[in-house]
Amino acid sequence: PNILAVHDAGRCTDYAWIVHELVIGETLKAAIERDGAPALPEAVRIMGELLAALAAAHARGIVHRDVKTQTILLLERPGPGLGRVLLTDFGTARLAEAGLAIHGQAPPTPGSLAPEQLRGAPVDHRVDLWGAGIVLYQLLTGTQPFEGAPVSVMQAILEDKVPLPSLRSPGLLPGFDAVIARALAKRPGDRFADAESMAEAIRVAAMPPSVPATRRSHPQGLIGFLRRKRA
Repeated sequence: PNILAVHDAGRCTDYAWIVHELVIGETLKAAIERDGAPALPEAVRIMGELLAALAAAHARGIVHRDVKTQTILLLERPGPGLGRVLLTDFGTARLAEAGLAIHGQAPPTPGSLAPEQLRGAPVDHRVDLWGAGIVLYQLLTGTQPFEGAPVSVMQAILEDKVPLPSLRSPGLLPGFDAVIARALAKRPGDRFADAESMAEAIRVAAMPPSVPATRRSHPQGLIGFLRRKRA
């Protein structure tokens, strides 16, 4: 439900072509650049829809390999707020590996590539969870974790710790620091096992901390109060 439909595809000499459904909207990148980071409930909703799309693809053995705000469309909707998520550009990395190019297709963005991609190592579905982690970071802070010249960004991805999102977004619920740290772990084995578990971790992190019980609200305190009233 959150993947842009493909109607047809083919190849012509060194180029491949894909016919998508026609939709009206904008990329998540454009929305963030215009309005900054959205409110937390909106960010959680967007991530839920993105991860649902990835879960459906991964269940069929399909790895996107280029998850980023530019490949996430937000459908136009009446009124305020961001529209429904559609993930686009599935399979373009596999076409590139086969020596084909899609006319008009933007190349991968260095800031969204996982360490194993930069090293040229084999990849699996966890490379998409890294990309989803970068998207979550941008939704929470309005910025990418690593910024600068492409070479500097790629070196930081390979070597540097991810800056805590709470340092860039004061007041952010603390659980999101742990979610980002796991999603953007250098080793794929240290990341979330699948899209569903990442989505659940985001939902839990978005829950407000429970209010500690006070003496007045404690059941035993209430019983004592009632006994004193009877006396």
